[in-house]
Amino acid sequence: MDISGNITLFQELIQCPTPIYTWVYDAKGELLSSNCPQEPLFSAAFSIMGTSEQMIAHGQKTILPYCLAQPSA
Repeated sequence: MDISGNITLFQELIQCPTPIYTWVYDAKGELLSSNCPQEPLFSAAFSIMGTSEQMIAHGQKTILPYCLAQPSA
């Protein structure tokens, strides 16, 4: 199963009421694909906030996904 199939299955299993958006980057930090409708906005925000560098550093250490989440209150 590919990553989009895995995400779909995960959403069904946890009964997630909102979409889970994904971004796939290459080793240089270039965006390969995304299922986010506001992808250009978020891609720019990732660069401005330094998240892109964090993702690249994470990807150099492991093959595990890098997860971003809204902080809980």
